[in-house]
Amino acid sequence: MCGHVLLILGVVLALAAASEACVYKYGTSPGSEAPSVSGTSWDYKVMGDDWSGVDGHNKSWSCMSGLHQSPIDLPVSAHIGDPSLISKWSYPSLISNGSNIEVINNGHAIQVEWTSNYEGSMDIVADASPAATITDILSMPDTSEGTKVVTARPLQFHFHTGSEHFMDGDALAMEMHIVSRVPHSEMPGCPEAGCLTVTAVLFKVREGPCNAALKDLFTSLPMEEGTINFLSEGATIDLGKVLPSKEKRSYYQYAGSLTTPPCSEGLLWHVLDEASHISWKQYRALLMAVSDKDCTLKAEDTSKVPRASTGQMQYLRSSGSLQNLHRSHTAQRALRSSLSSSEGMPQYLEVVVSELKSLQRDRQGVLVLQSSAVRHLTAGSDLQKHKDTYVCVAYAYSQNRRLPQPSNDRMIKYFEASKESDMIAEAIKA
Repeated sequence: MCGHVLLILGVVLALAAASEACVYKYGTSPGSEAPSVSGTSWDYKVMGDDWSGVDGHNKSWSCMSGLHQSPIDLPVSAHIGDPSLISKWSYPSLISNGSNIEVINNGHAIQVEWTSNYEGSMDIVADASPAATITDILSMPDTSEGTKVVTARPLQFHFHTGSEHFMDGDALAMEMHIVSRVPHSEMPGCPEAGCLTVTAVLFKVREGPCNAALKDLFTSLPMEEGTINFLSEGATIDLGKVLPSKEKRSYYQYAGSLTTPPCSEGLLWHVLDEASHISWKQYRALLMAVSDKDCTLKAEDTSKVPRASTGQMQYLRSSGSLQNLHRSHTAQRALRSSLSSSEGMPQYLEVVVSELKSLQRDRQGVLVLQSSAVRHLTAGSDLQKHKDTYVCVAYAYSQNRRLPQPSNDRMIKYFEASKESDMIAEAIKA
């Protein structure tokens, strides 16, 4: 009898708790510090199968209508690419001075960006025609005739929990995307902002030591959505060692899209065949950073809190190195590229906040938006934040990935790494 009473009491308490709390998917919790952006909001509730919306300029996303979407399920049998057309990576270590490497939890992924010059590069054999874009190499004959080598510089890299690309129907634990840009000056057929290429590295989880190349990064992951951690001074990210060793850098190459809205197409993908590894401890840390949240409204404050509208930015209230102005992914890209106009730009580099054209740094190095439309949102504003009204705790591990999309008979090439191909590529570049 006592057991039944305890069971009933447990159910009642659980229902009472549920009435005061709500579970939110990663990136949607009211405790998030992530700034609002214009356009349709999105999340990973159904892994991209509901991504129908518009960007900040009311242009429709390509996620549901595009014919060359990413990711895809890569087949065992693919067209074997000629060794003379192989791509090469040169990624030295990223070394932190305490303020130049940002680890960002943007509410969609853990992303790493840098404000200092980084000499990393990727050499890609491309179509030499004046009007060619980065993906036209896939339709060329398997010969180096009529080609040239262009250099892509990395802009940022980020992680997805659960691989987005599948290998013959199989998924791995994690996928890292290194996003790089080929400038218009090297490929006039690209838009003024350049062409994008993405290198995908898949990861397995294994017992034993952590991945040393990512050790400093994975101990600095920001757990709260919308916050930025600076890598501590002297910390390193050995990007070159995150990739498989040179003799194992075989890869798939195909034309695809961004794997997040607006899902713009025209990107050249390199998906490395050899998986890297992370430890269980590292994997759990990443899962926790992108976890779903259980948020409870504070008893002393039941009023509704207004959300920030388009273009608004707010200060973090964290101390020390985390005291930075919130900047959205698009805003940071626009700022660092010193873009003055969105005319003629591809959809994936559009500036969605017009006020970002007038920015300056104050004495503390904090970016201050000078537009009168948003100046009142600095510290001391009457606008309250959701995080001040809710208590949010990790509820369940989450996966921030999009499911594979139809390949639609696209050309998919497979390039096998070898010492011979390295020598041929060097000869072409010379």
